[in-house]
Amino acid sequence: MMAGSDVLAPPRKVRAALLLLDESDRVLLVRFRCQRAVSLPEGNVPSGETAKTVLGQVVDASMGLVIQPRQTLLQDVVRVPGAAESYEYVLYGGRLDSSRKLVLDVNILEYLWVDEGELSNHVSPQYRSRIQVALRALKGETFVCLVDGQEEAGSMPEGLVR
Repeated sequence: MMAGSDVLAPPRKVRAALLLLDESDRVLLVRFRCQRAVSLPEGNVPSGETAKTVLGQVVDASMGLVIQPRQTLLQDVVRVPGAAESYEYVLYGGRLDSSRKLVLDVNILEYLWVDEGELSNHVSPQYRSRIQVALRALKGETFVCLVDGQEEAGSMPEGLVR
């Protein structure tokens, strides 16, 4: 039997999403082919990569946009009993002209611009809350740390997403 210190912790899962707004402060949501629900443009962040790099690649490859994420708005540490913690980040990517037609690749079925008040018609309550907290962080130009969706004092881990 292995001693407690010898047990390897499961690897952490890191995902990042990109908050893009239009001129009316509507949020860009996309429906990826592999998902039922719509979400922010997002992707997994492999070890050794940064969220900014991954998100830049995701929007370039899937929507033909060249965007450099500007600011990390939110970290949500999601704890599931018996599983590794997962880290979900939301970064701000800037504003787009909503009249510009996005060129989607085969991995994205559709995109839509959604008012903050209409988010509940499109995403889960937890995901809506995450987007709303990110929007609030953007307005206050600050970083917010969540643990299982609840605000908690915390700081962004150095090097992980910058």
